Amino acid sequence: MKTILAVDVGNTRVKWALRESGAAPGRWLAQGAGTAEALVASLRATLPGAAALSEVVFSSVAGEAVTTALEQALRAAAGGAPVRRFVPRPAAGGLANRYAAPTLGADRFAAAIGARRLYGDGALVVACFGTATTIDTVSPAHDYLGGLILPGVDSMLAALATDTARLPRVAPGAALVEIPDTTEAAIAEGVARAQAGAVRETVEIARRRFGAARLVISGGAAPLLLGRLGLAVAAEPVAPASEAGADIPRFHEDLVLVGLAASAEDEGWEPA
Repeated sequence: MKTILAVDVGNTRVKWALRESGAAPGRWLAQGAGTAEALVASLRATLPGAAALSEVVFSSVAGEAVTTALEQALRAAAGGAPVRRFVPRPAAGGLANRYAAPTLGADRFAAAIGARRLYGDGALVVACFGTATTIDTVSPAHDYLGGLILPGVDSMLAALATDTARLPRVAPGAALVEIPDTTEAAIAEGVARAQAGAVRETVEIARRRFGAARLVISGGAAPLLLGRLGLAVAAEPVAPASEAGADIPRFHEDLVLVGLAASAEDEGWEPA
C-alpha cells in the first residue's frame, strides 16, 4: 500500500493527514493537528506508520526557522521516504496557475487544488478563514486566477483592541445582530460583516463572469461565519458534490491537505 503523508504548516498550527494512494479525496487513514513545536518534539510517536510511508509532502506559510525545523523532523521520521515541500508552480494538481506575481502562498494554491478535487468542474470561490482570510477564484477551465487577502477574524479583533485607546478586545460573534447597541456587539458584528461581505462580493463577481460559481470554505474561524454564508455546521461528505447543487455553499475542513495529497499523487508532479 502506497501511503502519502500531507502536512499543512500554518501560522498558528500544523495539520497532517495520512492517505492511501487512490482513496477518495479527503479519506484519511489518520490525521491530527497541533503546534509546530509539539509535532517536531514527538513526530515519530504522533504520526502512525511512519516507517511505511511512500512520500511526505508539506506546505508552509510559517517562518523559515519553524519550517526548517519541521522539515528536518519530517525527514528524520519518514523512514527514508522522500520529503518534498510544495510550492506554487505554473501547474499542479490539475490547475493552471495564472497568478501574476511569484509570491502566491502555497496554502492558497493547495486549497484551490483541494476544492477542485472535491467539487469537480465549474467555477469555484475558495474562502479559507485562518490567521489571514483568503478568498480565491478558480475558473471552469481549471485556472487558478487569484483573489483576496485580508486580516482574519481574530486579527481584526486584535487590531481594534491594540491600535485604539478605548476599544475593548471582544470575542467574535456568530449570531447576527442587525443593529448593535453596545460597543462589544458593534465590533463583533462589524468584523463578521466585513468577512462575510468580502466572500459574498467575490462570489457575485465570479457568478457575473462565469454564470455560476460554487462557494467552498475552510479554516478554523469558518464555523463563526457558516450561518452568515448559508452553510450548515455539519461536515461536508467527502464524495464530490453533484452539479445539480452547484450553487449550494460547501464546507470542508481539510482543503489544503486534500490539495497537497492530490498533487503528490498526480503523475509527473515534481516538487521544488
